[in-house]
Amino acid sequence: MDSRHLPLFLAVMHYRSIGRAAASLDMTQPAASRILKKLESEVGAILFERHSAGVVPTIYAECLLPFAEEVISNSRTALEEVAALKGNGVSIARVGAVASIASSFLPRAVDRLLKRWPNLRIQLLEAVDDQLSDALARGDIDIAIAGRMQHNEVPFSRPSMLSDTLAVIATRHHPLSGQSEVSLPDLLRFRWVLPPRTTLPMQEFQRRFLVAGLSPPAATVETRSVSAIRALVASTDMLSWQPRAILSLDGAPRAASSNYRRRSLCGSVSSMSSNGSEAFSRRPL
Repeated sequence: MDSRHLPLFLAVMHYRSIGRAAASLDMTQPAASRILKKLESEVGAILFERHSAGVVPTIYAECLLPFAEEVISNSRTALEEVAALKGNGVSIARVGAVASIASSFLPRAVDRLLKRWPNLRIQLLEAVDDQLSDALARGDIDIAIAGRMQHNEVPFSRPSMLSDTLAVIATRHHPLSGQSEVSLPDLLRFRWVLPPRTTLPMQEFQRRFLVAGLSPPAATVETRSVSAIRALVASTDMLSWQPRAILSLDGAPRAASSNYRRRSLCGSVSSMSSNGSEAFSRRPL
């Protein structure tokens, strides 16, 4: 199989359109169609079903996708490494991190790295655990700093690095802010803005309620957006469950945290250490 055909294959998988994929690679649609036919001949299977509105990948295209992504990623990495050794380029570290790490630990780590390797370039992806797991498996990033992660197809190396702290977050003017103690049943009276259930903070959040014999509150708003969570908590009576560093609650300027309050809950539910954050890679670190 000619690996030169794979960038077009990946573009068609992304755009679901041969025309738009061709335009993104600065080629004509007829040329793109010819390349796809060659690729299908090499693979021995139809990769896309053509329709008036675009194309739909077949099961054979879905099977080919992770291998194509890995080939392109490895080729890019190889060229970068060779260029760096020859002195004609710079080394690139592609790092993914959850938001709490990206806003707290990572800036200090980047500063130390650049002092040691001044020519290093860093590409940063901020995402939640499951997105980082997929990005690492595809080879889009070299290292992911997150909570516990696993992938069905790709084993990860994972030395433990640091711990994170989760807390129930509310506006300073929240009805619960005047209580000296807040219980789990108290929390069930309010609406919540929460990350998806597949993320590590949510798994710990649900476990805390289940251990107490309570049903975890459902998310009124579910989002991966840190800025959306920040805005909703600051302007409504919604609660959230987040790593404290996301909302700059510890050691931040007063203006950055003046709209938020962290409550200590009965049963040590908030201000609680999670199971830690780790650095994951597809190769030993």
